[in-house]
Amino acid sequence: MASYGHGNSGGKVFRDNCVAGDYVKLSSVAVSIIDTPIFQRLRYLKQLGMTEFVYPGATHTRFAHSLGVAHRARELGARLRERQPELAASDRDLLLLEVAGLCHDLGHGPFSHAFETELVPKLLKEGEQWEHERMSCRLLDHIVATYRVDLSAEELARVKDLMLGELNYTDKADWAGREWMFDVVANKRNGLDVDKLDYLKRDNVACGELTTSEFSALYENMRVIRGEVCFRASVRSAVQDVYAARAKLHEWVYTHPVCKAVEYMCIDAMLLAAEELGIAAALHDPDRYALLDDTIIRDIERLTSKAPNVLRAQELLRRLRHRDIYKIVASVDVPQSRVLDFPKVTAADVLAHQDSAASGVLLQEDDVRIQSLRIDFTAQHRNPLEHVGMYINDEDEEPHYLEVPFAPGFFVTRQVRIFLTRLCDTPQEKERYQAAARAAFTRWKQQALPNVPVLSPQKSSLTASARKRRRTDSEHGATGGSSSAGATAAAGAAVVATAADSRAEADDEAEPPACSQSQPPAKKQLAL
Repeated sequence: MASYGHGNSGGKVFRDNCVAGDYVKLSSVAVSIIDTPIFQRLRYLKQLGMTEFVYPGATHTRFAHSLGVAHRARELGARLRERQPELAASDRDLLLLEVAGLCHDLGHGPFSHAFETELVPKLLKEGEQWEHERMSCRLLDHIVATYRVDLSAEELARVKDLMLGELNYTDKADWAGREWMFDVVANKRNGLDVDKLDYLKRDNVACGELTTSEFSALYENMRVIRGEVCFRASVRSAVQDVYAARAKLHEWVYTHPVCKAVEYMCIDAMLLAAEELGIAAALHDPDRYALLDDTIIRDIERLTSKAPNVLRAQELLRRLRHRDIYKIVASVDVPQSRVLDFPKVTAADVLAHQDSAASGVLLQEDDVRIQSLRIDFTAQHRNPLEHVGMYINDEDEEPHYLEVPFAPGFFVTRQVRIFLTRLCDTPQEKERYQAAARAAFTRWKQQALPNVPVLSPQKSSLTASARKRRRTDSEHGATGGSSSAGATAAAGAAVVATAADSRAEADDEAEPPACSQSQPPAKKQLAL
């Protein structure tokens, strides 16, 4: 992302193909924040964590996203000021929106939300709380105090409230006539804000245009009514599309089972090495926290400690490098009639239904992980458009809350998944444990959710390289018998394929390559 001088203001222009016009224009105050080590850390935080294991193009960072949100926040405020001079929005108001958008994600840890939801709760002491939004505010305090950013104490307090989307550091009276600013960066009223508009566009482009992400019509059809950012009724379907696009990306990208499996492995490795790396202490120290980013995985791999937990963490990451990852075993959709009252499922709940005598293995709770997945439209089980103000004419003095044509009948979905997290040394062992986990999950489902089908992908537990060898052997065998005709050729091919499978299994047992799962991957020493 190249930058260029911006007149004599000290601001900069950044090239960005995910915003209208392909350029992000930021003020000198924003640039003074960007050019600090704490903010530059965002270059090493991928926006979508380990999603690149499924969507290789999803390698964009929170640095680019933060610049985009800052640009969109200021642009939205400027458009409202132009259309409604009576808002009396000052240049400093627009600056505060820009800085709030720029710094709203400063507090994210490695691997995006997985760090906060999966790792941090296991490191906190009883009664302690931690949120990345609060850490964002602490890091901004640190930047302003250390690098003399041109923000007064009052302005800094207002920026932090805009980042949080609610009053924490200021009083209600401080926002008289400017209440609408809370709808721009972190909208707690209905979830429709520039943060969402930016990441939907950026993530969608990176993953191959999976859904709608063009919402420019919203910028052209909005105004403030009674302190709320409202939209023209004619674009209410576009507003609905924002929530629908978010739900689709959650289903197809953010909660993809392979992405979650890889995230779980990384989080487990970090948990094992947490004491060695001092992660728990860093949660309360802005200086140390600013050193945490996605490169922590390489830090774990470079550790020379022989502590058992460190060696286990390194073994997990070694498996990950060979794509010997946790396995999604099965899942089940919770019926809409049970979505609101269905209890959270634990590994103990499922394993209580295992039959070790029939399966030949005894699963422990550490061998599996249960994911209770919930995707909604940001408003629990309700339509968020119930809280989005609309106007029909520019002269309207009260917002309307209208129904949307073709709105879905349901606004929340839930799914229960089971992953096999046991690291197995052979495909046969992995298949046995998968079968045992699948059987236990199916029996649990029959009691908890009768008449609901189990979604159980039947995929090979071999690595890609092992499957490739099998295909190559089969193709060679089929080519040798190509002179046979009709049914004889088909029958011969089947026999050859069976023989090839047997040869491949024998080859795997005799001399496995480094990335085969027939034996643990060969250990390699890091050259430092």
